Amino acid sequence: MSLGANRVGLKALFAISLFTVPSSVLAEAVVQSSSGAAAIDYPRGKKLSAKAILLLDEGDKVTVKFKNNKRIFIGPGKYPISRAVQKRTQTSMLQNIMNFFSGRTTEAAGVARSAGARGIEYPTPREIGDLDILRSETICLIPGRQLWLWRENSQEDLQIKITRTEGQKEAHVKFGKSENQVKWPEELYPDPVGEYQILVGESDEASMISIVPLELSERTQVGLATGLFTQQCHSQLEALEGRLFRMSQLKDGVESK
Repeated sequence: MSLGANRVGLKALFAISLFTVPSSVLAEAVVQSSSGAAAIDYPRGKKLSAKAILLLDEGDKVTVKFKNNKRIFIGPGKYPISRAVQKRTQTSMLQNIMNFFSGRTTEAAGVARSAGARGIEYPTPREIGDLDILRSETICLIPGRQLWLWRENSQEDLQIKITRTEGQKEAHVKFGKSENQVKWPEELYPDPVGEYQILVGESDEASMISIVPLELSERTQVGLATGLFTQQCHSQLEALEGRLFRMSQLKDGVESK
């Protein structure tokens, strides 16, 4: 379907990052480059609100720079900018995780509870290796863990199409009703590292996923958190911190949601 008509080092690294990343981020999205017909609607320097939706046709390519990351969007597809925006800093999440797993659980749990009181929403519980089909983001391929596709809403059947940008290799995946998780398709192994477009259902709504390898300096929770931080695998770091938050709730005798 054409969319043209619809256009309108661990401690050192951590210590340095504390001074280079703001404590609160609601990413400002700015077009860094564009090509194809999209260059007219999305010229370099154009600012996009968090409510904007990129409407791209075949052959369109737009690179959007956020506060602390960037995403490349490829047509055809509809890309909600809100699903690529990082509303919290990775630094604050890493600090929480490091405090918790280094034994400073009281401080970390207190920070997590405070975050919850301020209205920060943690993601629905899922495995750290899960790839949210609706979010345009970077996903770390964790050694020894199966890669899964994940969705929050499982009330109906859903068909998605995954296309690898390099070589245009495709795979079709179906979520059955009540299914939240489906294995990453065998057709896209043995090396899934790369850029992918995921088209969801019949809506042309899409996401762009970058899968990167994760090298662990140490096989501990802190080592995992540091690797996710270094590779900017934001949602997985968020999922790890969400686990911390739920643990802090249990510690206080509060039923985990």
